[in-house]
Amino acid sequence: MDEVFKAETVAIAAASEDLLLAIANNEIGHADLTRPGTLEDIHAACFGSIWQ
Repeated sequence: MDEVFKAETVAIAAASEDLLLAIANNEIGHADLTRPGTLEDIHAACFGSIWQ
């Protein structure tokens, strides 16, 4: 289980960095964050590669 925790931690950190960079570069805005599917996309970025 420790390996899963480490993999999730790395994936969440990478997804967070990607999201913050996209916001900083005006690639996504407030409207995008409230769009249907956005949370699912973020969740998939955090966990999709681990829990397939």
